[in-house]
Amino acid sequence: MHFPVESCLKMLASFGSSFAMVYGGLKIGDEYIPYYVGSVSGTSMQPTLNPGNGVSEDRVLVQRLRSQASIRARVQRGDVVSAINPRLTDDSRIMKRVLGLPGDTILTPRYREMATTVPAGYCWLEGDDPRTSYDSNSYGPVPLNCVQGKVVYIVWPPSRFGPLQARQTDGSTVPKMTSFLHR
Repeated sequence: MHFPVESCLKMLASFGSSFAMVYGGLKIGDEYIPYYVGSVSGTSMQPTLNPGNGVSEDRVLVQRLRSQASIRARVQRGDVVSAINPRLTDDSRIMKRVLGLPGDTILTPRYREMATTVPAGYCWLEGDDPRTSYDSNSYGPVPLNCVQGKVVYIVWPPSRFGPLQARQTDGSTVPKMTSFLHR
């Protein structure tokens, strides 16, 4: 779900000085705004997003990635991204963590193969909670052109406002991760 730009700016403006930190240096008006606010539903990214009972929905600031070059330059292992769901024909989005990039070999007990190499032009996406995540373990590598943006900030609820940090993808710091990266 996306919010109109005016509503997003009003909501972010209510955070006062934090707004300047997030939007510092951006031209607002006739210029293209390379960010949007997305709503996170479900529990597949717990505890990173929607912690607790999963009833409330985090709102996140997503940096748009418009081209293959910007995706390759900005998306790294451990980032959380917004992507078009590769298995649905509508424009529904998923938010998952990048575990593998082209050429990486992923070992996963939940995929149809115990080891798979991410092909050129694809990435491997997983939720932080493998018990509830419908992700690459279900549908395989995801085309990079499905990646629409990189989650950079949690903006709602106010108690969780702050930057979203990338995590290591070697299985040691990502909670409950079932896949492992071999390079």
